[in-house]
Amino acid sequence: MKKIIIALILLNTVASSLKAQDKKVSFQFPDRWHRIMDVFPMGNDGFLLRTSQKIKYYDMNLNLKMEKSIISKNAVFPNASGSKLFDIKNLGHLKKESVITQINLDGTTKEVVIKKGKWKTISEGHIKAAFGNDSLICYLVTKNGEEWHSTKKVDEEMIFYKVNFNNSADKKVTLKLPRIKTDPKKTSFWSYETHNEEAFYLSSTYTEKVVNGVRVNINVIKLNYNGDILKESTISFDRDNVSKLNATHSSSHLNDSFRPEATHSSSHLNDSFRPEVSSRVKGRRSHAYVSSSSSDCQIKIDEKKELIYVFGLEQHSSNIKENDQRSYFIKKYNFNGKLIWENNVDMKIGRHTFFVGLEIEKNQNIKLEFYANKNMTVWAYTKDGELISDYLKKGKIKLIDSKVILKESIISGNYIPKNNSPAAKYFKNCKSREHIYMSFKIENNKSIFLEYNDENFNVDMSLYTE
Repeated sequence: MKKIIIALILLNTVASSLKAQDKKVSFQFPDRWHRIMDVFPMGNDGFLLRTSQKIKYYDMNLNLKMEKSIISKNAVFPNASGSKLFDIKNLGHLKKESVITQINLDGTTKEVVIKKGKWKTISEGHIKAAFGNDSLICYLVTKNGEEWHSTKKVDEEMIFYKVNFNNSADKKVTLKLPRIKTDPKKTSFWSYETHNEEAFYLSSTYTEKVVNGVRVNINVIKLNYNGDILKESTISFDRDNVSKLNATHSSSHLNDSFRPEATHSSSHLNDSFRPEVSSRVKGRRSHAYVSSSSSDCQIKIDEKKELIYVFGLEQHSSNIKENDQRSYFIKKYNFNGKLIWENNVDMKIGRHTFFVGLEIEKNQNIKLEFYANKNMTVWAYTKDGELISDYLKKGKIKLIDSKVILKESIISGNYIPKNNSPAAKYFKNCKSREHIYMSFKIENNKSIFLEYNDENFNVDMSLYTE
């Protein structure tokens, strides 16, 4: 019997601090084609569970407060504050009518429609991101779709389009973004990073080879919902004794694996370890849908503290016999571009497609995730940059029932778990990835463990308190 278990850690606690089970609720899918597709934390209000056909809203005591049917192919994601949910038909298709439903936690809804002809007046390019706040649904689209062209990207424009759910009023703004002045072949077009109720953030990255290393320049801008630039930040640094930076793909959190693709036909929990890479619109941890692409380094913005994290993977040697010698780096800056701290970890890995992501916890500690070839490692840092290299060795994480391993228990500071560690034994005995374990945190001292049995299609959710 296969089981898929998801650990939803709803505060900065560890498994060893959990008490006995407080409550358990269950429901059953009608067949194997119905799946758990996403889990959205909604602050102190609880969490939303998205299945193939429904949205289920549970409070912090595991009481079902709202249940609503949805269409599996629609894009679904919360607004910035987590107080509402967007259900969007045809997100990512500029040539089709788009129906956007705003769902409140009490089940009431509002709907706006973007007609097929309207999209023609907005853009001939591509959707780069979709996100929203309490009253708006917003789109970032390129004007002509030349954002990937090696030279034409210099003249490409970004359009900000928003619709107000309160009165259905819409507005199109051509953003006055800083012009690309560096070599366009080595410079990325502006991409969405994150947003909150008042603003959203974009970034552009330039990398070039220099003597004995690589130079990186990053520009970050903060804009309000009128499209005005509020702040700009420039970060520049060199990576010495490096052959090149390896292209990585953003994987903000493994819970992204549940994200419904705008053009998907189905989703499965085991897809967690097969992140898809395409230009399609997909969900992210930041409560938005963004177009995915690779980058020489990744950026994570803490919009609450206005901090910028830059992280990536670098190759030490161009010699093919030595190209498994790599290291990841992470750097923390304030919005003035001042370096606060940095850290590096060396490791040996083969030639794979690499996914990296960074999670900021409530206490400002961070976790850097690395994924390649169906294996994952997580490094944890304090907010001051101290590396927490091995939770297991320090006794901060314990296994539950010897079957449930939280994501944190895999942390070892190495790409491959250390020999004879519980994590290494787990990976050795679970090559098919039949069991998937995940965690994320919201502001409460309660933990929800969700277990899916793919033989009888039963889902059990258990509530624990600290």
